[in-house]
Amino acid sequence: MEFIINGNDCQKLHAYTEYLSKKLEMESFCEISISFVNEQEIQDLNRDYRSQDKVTDILTFTIESPMENMDMGDIYLCPSLFVDDFSLNSDEKILYFLLAHGFLHLLGWTHDEPETFDKMMAYQKELLNEYYRSL
Repeated sequence: MEFIINGNDCQKLHAYTEYLSKKLEMESFCEISISFVNEQEIQDLNRDYRSQDKVTDILTFTIESPMENMDMGDIYLCPSLFVDDFSLNSDEKILYFLLAHGFLHLLGWTHDEPETFDKMMAYQKELLNEYYRSL
């Protein structure tokens, strides 16, 4: 999958991240960066920071903020690894689904067990569907 982001896409992406921030009550986050990387870059990050020498479609890191009582986060996405595992049928929806995943990780959500995985995926889909209904 090749992602080309133009000005209109950036505006739509900003609107979706604003929606997520408000919906998930993330006022404590003073900054969340979203980076698009290639397979080598995401593998390097995964190896260096998670000791897993493999590629993945998304990595999320919470960062200690220099500002008291504030949080920061980094989300790294590798579009060439995006797969439509949830029948979203749109590159944009896959991206937004994964962004919701990253935002939930920043809030401390995990998916180590099958039941927590299912709960997280269902909530991501709920967030996505609610957003599109609001347009």
